[in-house]
Amino acid sequence: MVEIDYWAETWPLDNCNGRRHDSHKLARMEYLDRLRFRLEVARVTSWLQSIAPVTIKEDEADLTALECIQRRYAESCHTDKILGRPVSQQSYNHTSRDGQKIEHGATVWFVGRDGRIGRGTAYYNINSMWWVVCGKDGLSNLSTGEIFCQQPSDIRTKRNERQRRARLEGELASAVRRMDFRRAETLKNILFGSAPTFLIWAKDHGAYYRANYSGYTTDTIAAGRYTRAEAEAEVRRVPHELEAIGPDGERIKFARAA
Repeated sequence: MVEIDYWAETWPLDNCNGRRHDSHKLARMEYLDRLRFRLEVARVTSWLQSIAPVTIKEDEADLTALECIQRRYAESCHTDKILGRPVSQQSYNHTSRDGQKIEHGATVWFVGRDGRIGRGTAYYNINSMWWVVCGKDGLSNLSTGEIFCQQPSDIRTKRNERQRRARLEGELASAVRRMDFRRAETLKNILFGSAPTFLIWAKDHGAYYRANYSGYTTDTIAAGRYTRAEAEAEVRRVPHELEAIGPDGERIKFARAA
């Protein structure tokens, strides 16, 4: 195995052990230096291939977002040989959250992990997943349900409903543990108003759902709270494994479809 290591003494030092140990080396290079390096690698690769069959593998951390995508296309068995990329054949694989068709290479909008609206360029991946590139190195793998073809209204407003709810439910659980029932009632009213809440019991895990349908717990205080409509919809989805339990012990079950 031949391994090529490289670094530049001109870029800012990040690693206290020296620039040789810095990460994202290729992306840190100046444009012309990056071209010179790639030319040198091509020469070495050509020489090695003249001696024996070799497999070349670059460190993906040093690739730009578009280079990462091209590598995935080259390795994918779903890639169309003529187009050089996979092609979405089914409408549900290219229908955005706002009901429009996502075009390969088009500008799209999405909700980032921080709840902020981001903008990037969409490149088809596989099934209902799309690569979205922001800038040179920003790369996200998003489902069609996370992508907008039209700019959402009021892009300055954070879309962090899930994070907000999880945080408030965590505060609610903490208040109950401290027996601070006045605060618990206030938080419950903020979350659900006067409507009763339900727990969702997963028989296969022997535990309750946590908030936002994410994870499980046997602790009823830490368990997620759901409205009747939310609980019924989830139990109907997997009726043989789930049931909902109300505040007065009411149980919601549904028969498995024949």
